[in-house]
Amino acid sequence: MTTQPKRKSRMEFVITAWGHDLVSCRDPEKIIITKDDKVFDDSVACIRASASAKDLPDNMKEALEEGRGVSLIISSAGVEEKISAFGSMKETLTDEQNITLTKTGFSNPSTVGVKANKGAKDLNRALVALLQDTDQEVTLTLRVLE
Repeated sequence: MTTQPKRKSRMEFVITAWGHDLVSCRDPEKIIITKDDKVFDDSVACIRASASAKDLPDNMKEALEEGRGVSLIISSAGVEEKISAFGSMKETLTDEQNITLTKTGFSNPSTVGVKANKGAKDLNRALVALLQDTDQEVTLTLRVLE
């Protein structure tokens, strides 16, 4: 079992996104935040995101590529969920549409975190119910730890 990072926050990036009635959050291994205006997978938590992996600040990308701890806080209407993971040297962070966190070590251009402590299926069902509302604004806070 991997120990999740528990350190002070070093840098933070806030993204705004929206819910969608087709959000199911049933994927056990990954969570995707997308700029797309449609749900294309069971791992999509929210759509119409204001940023993708490519849009992250360079200093945050460098820290993620060093394997630092990362957390994603998903919050909407007072309900909040925190996902902890690690950056990876395999990450390219060049995807123009998505941000992905995965429980596995697999990495693609959208992956900001591997070995996450949660997949979409593990999200609080009260939060998922909010994410299924097309008019629901979602705040995503990505934090890279020291």
